[in-house]
Amino acid sequence: MSDSFLKQFEEAWRPLDPQVAGLLAKIYAAREGQPPLYELAPALARRNAAGLSFLFGAGAPALPHIEERSINGASGPIRVRLYDPGVAAPARLAPCLSWR
Repeated sequence: MSDSFLKQFEEAWRPLDPQVAGLLAKIYAAREGQPPLYELAPALARRNAAGLSFLFGAGAPALPHIEERSINGASGPIRVRLYDPGVAAPARLAPCLSWR
């Protein structure tokens, strides 16, 4: 990893939580010298992104329940995945991730 490469991002990352900045540094270091993902063919961009995905779940506990659903959207159904950590929490705090 080149320190000079990562130094160019220090100012932008300064307001971030140190752990988030550390994760970004690992991601950017792994991509150093490579073209941006948006310049790659879709299949190659997906492979590159998948190679970094381990950083996002490293050390995370297993979830006892994951459920896929569909909800109505303005342009039709939207698939959503519900992640239930198995701990009671107010609905407003429960996370949800959606994709099309």
